[in-house]
Amino acid sequence: MERQRDVSRCQRHHPIHLRSVRGYDPADAVSYHPFTSLKGVIAKNTGEEPFNAPAGLVELYNKKDYGKWTDPELNDVPVAFTHMADIAGGNSGSPVMNARGEIVGWCSTAITKP
Repeated sequence: MERQRDVSRCQRHHPIHLRSVRGYDPADAVSYHPFTSLKGVIAKNTGEEPFNAPAGLVELYNKKDYGKWTDPELNDVPVAFTHMADIAGGNSGSPVMNARGEIVGWCSTAITKP
């Protein structure tokens, strides 16, 4: 019985991992930047799945009315980012926080290097 209680207690505590946001180079002449942007979403928009951007998003892009969502370094709206945190069974959906403790995303998938 003691062992069951220890296991359940572990499941309620989530470790914090400090990792960086950065791109990577999985193969020769292949490089991925750390951020994707709204401009990139629109560039890939075909109007058909899986690259069917919602009309409202396209309209927002055309108006260039991003408000507080523009990242000054990207000069665009960030959409997704890569990070170096381990994604293992059970932590998908965990929050990703910046240095100020603000939630800026979540872990959703792992990219395996070839």
